[in-house]
Amino acid sequence: METQHFFKHSAMIFGIAILFSLLVGLVADAILQNPEYGDYCVSDGYYPAKPIPDDCARDYQNENKCYKDGGSAVWKYDERGCQIFDKCDFCSIDYDRARNEYERNTFLMTTPVGLLAIIIGVYWPVEFIGTGFMFGGVLVSIYGTARYFIGMSKLVRILVIFIELSILIFVGYKKLTNTNVVTKTRRNKKR
Repeated sequence: METQHFFKHSAMIFGIAILFSLLVGLVADAILQNPEYGDYCVSDGYYPAKPIPDDCARDYQNENKCYKDGGSAVWKYDERGCQIFDKCDFCSIDYDRARNEYERNTFLMTTPVGLLAIIIGVYWPVEFIGTGFMFGGVLVSIYGTARYFIGMSKLVRILVIFIELSILIFVGYKKLTNTNVVTKTRRNKKR
């Protein structure tokens, strides 16, 4: 009978954790506008490579400046088939900026919800439901942090991971340790 309860509680814990994580991710996706590459970079279509006559002059100065600035050179062709530098397209930079902002907002929305779920799980009166919220909160925190991890500076990465780890250690100490063992250990150190 005890094994049966263990499997029921474990199924509930995993079910709550997974569904809670999915719910938070779906709510974030519904609220935040995910930038699409096509909204920033519009192509005129695919142009097959044309043979360029050998006597064509090329504008390397503008082309190199464009690439150095992070853009993509856009070419036109004259009547002989020579490439003529038209403009420098910075759509990828704009898209990357919008994508980074989206990832940051996803992090700012989901990670606090995950940490809050962990803390709520500590105090939830029904043990297996609280554990499900704690596990779901861990998954949501990992999801939120992973979404924006590359966009964070090195110092912010360290700080975020430190804060999340500190909260998990606190929760582990508060919820998962036997208070009698902790009390006995403290008494033994005083002697």
